[in-house]
Amino acid sequence: AWQQPRLTLERVQGELGNVALQLHGTLDGDRLNFSFTGHNLAGCDWPIPKTVQGSLTWSGTVQGTLSEPRYTLQAQARGLAVDTVEIPAAELRVRGQGLPPHTGALTATAAMIQTPAGTIRQVNLAIDGARNLWRYNLKASSPAPGPLAELRGSLDLGPRPVSLLVDRLHLRIYDLNLKNRTPVQARFLPGVDLPTAALELNGATVQVAARLQGDEVAASLEVRQLPLALANIKGLKGMAQAQATVSGFIHTPQVEARISLAPLTYKAFSLEAIDTTLRYREETLQVTGQATEKPEGLRLLWDGSLPLALSLAPFHFSLPDADLNARIRTEGANLGLLAEFSEEISKADCPLDFQARIAGAWSRPEIEADLRWQQGYITLSQAGIPFAITPGNLSWQRNRVSLPQLTLVSGGTAIFSGQVELTGYEPQKITARADLNNFKILDRLMSEAFINGGATLQGPLSGLDLRGQFSIPRAIINPALIRPTTRQHPDIILVRQKVTDTSKKVQPSDPVPGPFDLMNLAVTLQAPNNIFVRDQKTSVELSLSLFVKKPPREPLALAGVVQSLEGQIDVLGKEFKLVRGIVTLPGVAHQEPFVEARATHDMTDATLTVDVSGPINKPHIALSSTPPLAPNDLLSYLIFGRPTSALSQEEFNAQQQAVGVLGGITATKIQELLGEDFPILGNVAVRSTPGSIGLVKPLAKGLNITVEQRISPKAREDPAQVRLEYRINRNFRLQAEQGQRNTGADALFRYDF
Repeated sequence: AWQQPRLTLERVQGELGNVALQLHGTLDGDRLNFSFTGHNLAGCDWPIPKTVQGSLTWSGTVQGTLSEPRYTLQAQARGLAVDTVEIPAAELRVRGQGLPPHTGALTATAAMIQTPAGTIRQVNLAIDGARNLWRYNLKASSPAPGPLAELRGSLDLGPRPVSLLVDRLHLRIYDLNLKNRTPVQARFLPGVDLPTAALELNGATVQVAARLQGDEVAASLEVRQLPLALANIKGLKGMAQAQATVSGFIHTPQVEARISLAPLTYKAFSLEAIDTTLRYREETLQVTGQATEKPEGLRLLWDGSLPLALSLAPFHFSLPDADLNARIRTEGANLGLLAEFSEEISKADCPLDFQARIAGAWSRPEIEADLRWQQGYITLSQAGIPFAITPGNLSWQRNRVSLPQLTLVSGGTAIFSGQVELTGYEPQKITARADLNNFKILDRLMSEAFINGGATLQGPLSGLDLRGQFSIPRAIINPALIRPTTRQHPDIILVRQKVTDTSKKVQPSDPVPGPFDLMNLAVTLQAPNNIFVRDQKTSVELSLSLFVKKPPREPLALAGVVQSLEGQIDVLGKEFKLVRGIVTLPGVAHQEPFVEARATHDMTDATLTVDVSGPINKPHIALSSTPPLAPNDLLSYLIFGRPTSALSQEEFNAQQQAVGVLGGITATKIQELLGEDFPILGNVAVRSTPGSIGLVKPLAKGLNITVEQRISPKAREDPAQVRLEYRINRNFRLQAEQGQRNTGADALFRYDF
């Protein structure tokens, strides 16, 4: 209703995007008296962004005059979510006077805020002001090491320039912990003037100063004793120092900086210092520096100029496709450094000399590099034997990388050569060859092996072809070399073990095929004889004929036959002759090899025969004899070396309990013997001693469980025994036993004289 000079709004209701508003009140001349309420709506992303989810309600008043209004606002939020931040509940209260406000107050509270950095239990913000001087106090807290923010100070919006004072600053988020050591003062509008401010970042001293007037800028930064652990790189330790200055104009600044890392340690590798100096002028960045391992050790030196376009306002940087010129070289380098980065290299000693230069445009660089090595050696962990290295070099000339010859000597020789053609930095065509002549490739754990043959690798990176033919003239393999490490059984839960949450599995996207996925591979390996498997209980000669194949975009498959020629195997202290042994590999990916074997043991009264057949991961094992014996007598001969009729009562009871197992050794049979709760997952063995017979099952590395039936006359009242044994090293082990009458734990130490 309008009655000059009074405008009355009884009720005005409307929607603006995703906001609903209600307004009523009066305007009498220049005097205001209005009230309003509102809430958010679903289905639109303006004026409240769609990234803001939840319920918002508000109400308020506007009073006073048009030139000096007074206003209040109360707002509530429930179930609020902003991107990755969740706020269950929040409240805001505002009162002010004037536009812009020169007097008023603001309070905001929220609790249990979920953020990517952790849960913030409580947030309190208080702002109050009078005569354009505003004081603020923000506290967002949670127990350490959760996020925390404290900010306290004042803002003077009176005469220009605006003055900002920070009395208290403390920010803790993730692994960062930032504090101010002295009050921070700044003036802005017009320009920015920040006198030197002293801060502390994770114990490091940070000093920063800046001045911006019009387009001119002057700034400085100094950092002392900054821990490199902030980079969150596992194994990286050290301290960083940095000094930097910026001058000139914001669109074309001039920058000078020096960065020093000393000392620096990454896992087992350490450097005495890394120093680099940077100077930026007229879209060119000049860089010089060096890394020093020790006074007489490795030195890596670099220098050059790089094209770079940099602007501070608006902030922008790019790498123009213009001329660049950079050099890098080494002094005192040695191949032995690789042993500190890779567990596959146990030791190496070979002097190296490397130098490289890169020039031209970023998109089509001209690279010249040369790596030369002197006489030396390298020992691979899996090989266990040093391979002598003869002098040679690897060169990179423009668009071609060439390896004329790399020769390793170990009994015989292994000679490698190759060439890679490039476009820019990307390989286009690869040609490589390897020739081995009576090369001793293995010598560890009482095992050794020699190899002959050759292989070629050629083609583009998207269609490589690898072909080779190899033979093994002789080899001795100790089963300990190829025996798999015992895996922890899922029923065994170790202390402090991290359990992977499989309830929220992310379906992986189809990976982009790499060079190996697209490779065609065909390699043969022949050994007609002289392959011996030997340890204290085994001596077997093998022959093999294997073919490794992999068509493009298909998995690797192994085909062929491994066959025993002759040999003996010790089973429970009895020597069995290996009559036949064949392992057939199907040549189909993910299909188990098939084993077929027979071993015999001659006794005075009979010949025992063990037959093994079936998939290698779950074979069927059967025990028989010639002439045929009853199952009780079969087991009796195998364990005690005499028939059932010659056993004592205790021995008879023990072999009766185990007959079902050795009649067909399978996981099912053993589980029937031990019960459904016994954690069976293969790898079960029979243990026999002069006083007991039992089954032993590895549970984790060094941890075994044994179920025994004691047959000694002294153990009639406590025949069953369960033992848990943990082997710490070859001399020391812990053992716990559980029986009907004998329960306890022991620490056992053995010393060999």
